[in-house]
Amino acid sequence: GAGGISFGIIAALDRAGLLIHQAIDTGSAEYAALLAEGVAREAISVFRYPELPRVEEALFPGGWEQAMDRNLSFIVNRLNERVIAGQSIETLL
Repeated sequence: GAGGISFGIIAALDRAGLLIHQAIDTGSAEYAALLAEGVAREAISVFRYPELPRVEEALFPGGWEQAMDRNLSFIVNRLNERVIAGQSIETLL
């Protein structure tokens, strides 16, 4: 029940356009300047360089419907592998 309610809240927030991920703009001049100074790409983060320009991306690029479809298909496939296909394991027989 709690999972269903949580996913409903996530779906409502996504539909309203409120779930946005802010990533560092790797095409900006400031980012290129840091790389030119010798800073490793892995060392550049939002926490270390909060002044870098950011790009806003949707948290679920394909929409919450696609995210739900992928998660449900993953769960069904795991159930199929563990429960249904488990009947043929000789140790369990």
